[in-house]
Amino acid sequence: MKWLIVGLAILLGFTGGFFLAKGGDDSGQSVAGNQGRAGELNRSSLSGAEDPAGSGSLSGAGSARSSQDGRSAALTQEWLESLDSLEPFDQIGHLHQRLRDVHRSEFPALMDYLAENSFGTMSWQARTMLASRWAQVDPEGMLAYTREQTGNNARALYRIIFSAWAKQDAAGAYAAALQLDTQRDEHSAVQAVINSVAAEQPEQAIAMVHDYYGDNLGNQGRWLFRSLYQNWARVDGAAARASALALEGGAAKSAALAGSMADWMETAPMEALRWLDSLPTDSSIHGSRKEVFRQFLNRDFAVAKDYIESLPDASARREVLENLQFHNLTWQKSYAEIEGIFDWLGTVATGQTYDSRVSNLINAMANHDSERAVDFVLN
Repeated sequence: MKWLIVGLAILLGFTGGFFLAKGGDDSGQSVAGNQGRAGELNRSSLSGAEDPAGSGSLSGAGSARSSQDGRSAALTQEWLESLDSLEPFDQIGHLHQRLRDVHRSEFPALMDYLAENSFGTMSWQARTMLASRWAQVDPEGMLAYTREQTGNNARALYRIIFSAWAKQDAAGAYAAALQLDTQRDEHSAVQAVINSVAAEQPEQAIAMVHDYYGDNLGNQGRWLFRSLYQNWARVDGAAARASALALEGGAAKSAALAGSMADWMETAPMEALRWLDSLPTDSSIHGSRKEVFRQFLNRDFAVAKDYIESLPDASARREVLENLQFHNLTWQKSYAEIEGIFDWLGTVATGQTYDSRVSNLINAMANHDSERAVDFVLN
């Protein structure tokens, strides 16, 4: 069970990235109060008495909470550097055990201490695990600290805080996210809350998306809808698709249906497309079908070709062809293969659809070999 907690901490760490790494857009930036907190921690007072290869428990009182002079003894430069002698898996275990008992009052000073000291390969592990633990035990305190940070550092911390907070109190985390100072930070925090809720309660997460974005999804909202439904479909594809179909028509429904079909299109594309064909052909489904065609058939022309050939109706073939981007074939196919597609197109398309798709193909051929493409057109 301990290692499950460790794994979850690492996943949370990856979502935050290496948020305290030196450089980037936070280079040279300091936060008011950091020097004072970091001053509470120094190398001489943090002796690091524990041998990382030993039991993993602190000496003295048996707690990571304080040293004899009242300063935090959870992490020291000597202790962190000594972990380099261990295998990565064992390093994580020792870090987890050391951080498990840190008192909430010590997190700010520890975070500043890690920000001002580099510990080689252990640097990002210590930082992300410390942030993940702090977010778990004291999200309000970590939120106050993060409000003092800037740039990528702050945004990464916000994601960690609100992901952990939502697992304990989704309503409280969501309300706090709406009070952040900038719209960019608010969007990032709200998305972290929604993604965290979606792991256990996808329908509640979808309701939160509706509440936050309303009818103006924008690119961020559409991406979030698609991601939520794709993750839900991995657990229960039928339920995810039923929920997508129950949405009102528009961008949300198109994104939701595309997300709910994403993995299905990868594993059994013809089966997924046949299911799509079975749906009522009202305006909302029409828009969703176009989204699916754009998202998936352009990635695999062989599947698109087989599907188009299987359609008995010219209008149905036209609907699919109009959403294929033949100019994307330049980097996928050779000149000879594109020429073969040109010949094939004449067997499945007519009229304006044929003319527009032919234009795309000629452009793709010219990008490969312009002189050869000119000769082809002249002949």
